[in-house]
Amino acid sequence: MGRRRRTGGAVALVVLLLGGCAALLDDGEQPTGPAATAPGGSAPTLPGHRHDHSPDQPPDQSRDRATRRSVLTALAQTRVLPRRPFPGGYDRDCGPGDGCVFGTAWSDDTTAPDSHNGCDTRNDVLREQVEHPVIQPGTHGCKVVGGTFSDPYTGRTFDVAMHRSMIQIDHLVPLAYAWDMGAWRWPQSRRDRFANDTRLELLASWGPANESKGDSGPGEWLPVNRSFRCPYLLRYLRAIDAYDLAITTADATSIRYTARGCPPP
Repeated sequence: MGRRRRTGGAVALVVLLLGGCAALLDDGEQPTGPAATAPGGSAPTLPGHRHDHSPDQPPDQSRDRATRRSVLTALAQTRVLPRRPFPGGYDRDCGPGDGCVFGTAWSDDTTAPDSHNGCDTRNDVLREQVEHPVIQPGTHGCKVVGGTFSDPYTGRTFDVAMHRSMIQIDHLVPLAYAWDMGAWRWPQSRRDRFANDTRLELLASWGPANESKGDSGPGEWLPVNRSFRCPYLLRYLRAIDAYDLAITTADATSIRYTARGCPPP
């Protein structure tokens, strides 16, 4: 999450009410390198889907009740603020003189799950999500260089060997968003843990989708892959609640609306 994109809560709510398209957005943590092509030779197109919450079909109340209840139960446990504050001081860069407020990217030296195992956090996540991962020899079982990656945000499948540079690790709750919603008060060790939490906060995703997410909350962005929207919201809320962060009123409104279209678990 390099760049901060400021979008007011009122704008997000207007977008929600108009049912505009939800764009593929991204946390922007890692450079993607040169453009890659999709399996088959052509570059995958990623049409804008800025905030299109409408389900493909009218929700079946009996079928969707269990999943909707899970999302709404998690939402009921979440603190909600009228709008996103901007306390200032966010600086993700870690060069000389930079703030490095969430620590060195993908550090193995934190209190997060999978830390101190000899592998960086990025490859910890890839080994978990990539099917039949191929590990580069001489990397102590760490570096994933092959396998099949199914992107949850777009629903597309990619060959890791061909597209490794285009696979990024998304912070479900963007770091700039987390900073504004309470992480600015945390000690450095807690921020380091949050940024490397492989169980709650991190998810491998297709680079263009991740980058266009920016630092948006659910009031501004949802995955283009409709079948992953409710799992995404559950994971998002669990990370928020586990770290005692908050969401905005626009986020909460979006989550309630989206829950109407939740598929069965």
